[in-house]
Amino acid sequence: MFHIGNGVTHALHKLFIYRGLIYCDRCGARAGVNQIPKQFKICVSAGLDSAGKKVVDCIKAGKRPARVSTWPDEL
Repeated sequence: MFHIGNGVTHALHKLFIYRGLIYCDRCGARAGVNQIPKQFKICVSAGLDSAGKKVVDCIKAGKRPARVSTWPDEL
């Protein structure tokens, strides 16, 4: 679990940080290290859907996922 400000992530997330991007290896939810968006409130840990799989596959390949214009560690 991560605590950022008053936010906390759901306990079922399997969270990792890559280049400042927090992501869940189970559902593909992602965010920068200074925010906890609503998708981190509950983990859909039944498996990756196609969008979540794309996020995880991109990160594991060292590429930015869709709608991530720069890595958070570059800001």
